[in-house]
Amino acid sequence: MLYIAALLSVFVCVRIGTVSLMIKKSRLRWFGHVERKDDNDWVKHGKLKELLDREDARKRPGGIVLSMKNDMESLGLSQKDAQSRNKWRRRIKGATG
Repeated sequence: MLYIAALLSVFVCVRIGTVSLMIKKSRLRWFGHVERKDDNDWVKHGKLKELLDREDARKRPGGIVLSMKNDMESLGLSQKDAQSRNKWRRRIKGATG
């Protein structure tokens, strides 16, 4: 129990959030990067883009699309906001939960 308390105090001191918050931030940083890519870039035409555009992927519980949608909603971001790198990064960096 003492170990857990010490670990939590380290997280607070260095301002590291929870694991789920760190995953959310990483996922959104990556998503913004992909969204700002040129439309002809191979990343946007890959399997992932196909997955994100599929209608059934949006309905699947626990899928990446649902996670990203929930992440963006929790920070007040939209897919269109990803085009503004400064706004996107500021919102993600300031996220606390």
